[in-house]
Amino acid sequence: MTTTASSLLMCINGQLAGNGLITYFLPVVFANAGVTSTHTQLVYNFANSILSAFGAFTGAAVADKIGRRRRLYIGSFALACLLAIVAALSSKYGKKGNTNIAGAHASIAMIFVFGIVYAFTYTPLQALYCAEVMSQDMRAKGMAVHILISNIAGFINTFANSVGLQKLSWKYYFVFVAWDLVASVLWYFLGVETVGRTLEELDEIFDASWPARASTQKVGVKLNADGTVEVLDEKQ
Repeated sequence: MTTTASSLLMCINGQLAGNGLITYFLPVVFANAGVTSTHTQLVYNFANSILSAFGAFTGAAVADKIGRRRRLYIGSFALACLLAIVAALSSKYGKKGNTNIAGAHASIAMIFVFGIVYAFTYTPLQALYCAEVMSQDMRAKGMAVHILISNIAGFINTFANSVGLQKLSWKYYFVFVAWDLVASVLWYFLGVETVGRTLEELDEIFDASWPARASTQKVGVKLNADGTVEVLDEKQ
């Protein structure tokens, strides 16, 4: 697992976690949930923006208190579950002529919760994590690649999602449910913990055979006079 691979995990998973459905096609998602009034969609859209901002602010406030790796694999799994619930509720209560207002409201509530969880999990970390896993000599170029990959993923969100929603409606959500489940597994086995680590410690971690596991261990290092890094102790 290299620093480039760690950065790619964030670039791709951060943009294709299902957030594109909410960001670019929220009115369509609301329509699938049974909300067809333009005014109501506008009000809900505004509320979702406020709630997502709250999630992002909270995530940033606890950035150094909750481990990156744990937040990402648990958050990705939670996003998969929430999006699956939205799909299930939309299939049942989003049909034309539905009179179960409570069911439609439950679907809307899950959409809001999804936005909060995504903003808490990914929004504060997308640029931060990529910068943390890169060494100083590659950070400038690495962040440029991060922006490029993120924009490519954003392009997919903009154009592919419109086709998927048109063809499959709420069934298209399960594409991102599957993606988030895979992302959760990838973060668990490959995600490197960076909280509280120095650059020297991260260099040592990425040189390990399994960086994700090495990053969960407490490692003491010493920078020798000749510039080499020496591991002093290592324990779970």
